[in-house]
Amino acid sequence: MANQPLSLGCEVNGVPFPVVTWSKDNKIMTEAPGISFQSAGQGLRFHRIRKDDSGSYTCRAVNRAGEAHRTYNILVFVPPTIYGAGSVQDLTAREGTEVELQCRVSGLPKPQVQWTKDGQPLTPGDSTLQLVEEEQILRLNGTKLSHQGRYQCLAFNHAGQQVKDFNLKILTPPTVWSSNETTTVASLLHGSVVLKCEAKGSPPPSITWFKDKRPIVSSSRASYRDSGRSLQLN
Repeated sequence: MANQPLSLGCEVNGVPFPVVTWSKDNKIMTEAPGISFQSAGQGLRFHRIRKDDSGSYTCRAVNRAGEAHRTYNILVFVPPTIYGAGSVQDLTAREGTEVELQCRVSGLPKPQVQWTKDGQPLTPGDSTLQLVEEEQILRLNGTKLSHQGRYQCLAFNHAGQQVKDFNLKILTPPTVWSSNETTTVASLLHGSVVLKCEAKGSPPPSITWFKDKRPIVSSSRASYRDSGRSLQLN
């Protein structure tokens, strides 16, 4: 696994005592920062192995009587790294539009990616959801209010795992119950009456009342209730 120490052994004997050399991918090696030979070449030590250290390593022992060799094939596992992981990514989309959640990941072996919404696996077969580019992108087509929520991608391989969180907010236009209708309300003289305006939307809409096309300012005679969802006339 990456960033861990690793030692390769090459115990030899012979008369005269053999000279030991190491090669990587058929190229002779020399000591370098983080890599050292031990016991006259009978050991090769990586102080912190890296992804670039993957390859084929051969130790070759040679004397006047002949030679022998031993080969190691090293594959360094690297835990997944997701671009932008560590903080929640906030996304906003209008209802009916397309939005993409990106989970760009690297690692070795190539990580697998899984998605959840509000802690539950995404429902297979939903035509509005598409996983593309090896599931590193979640595409939502024709977004609707039910798409709003907390999404998480999980990338994992044999070396570890990492997650990235998304908070998706869907904007929907205001709707008013019984809109485009005119309601007649009767009241006793000097009595009070309450007018209703049941509106919804995301985010919750701001409500303004009008009389004869002029906005009504809250006062002792006309007061807004419940964030404007009702108007009380005294």
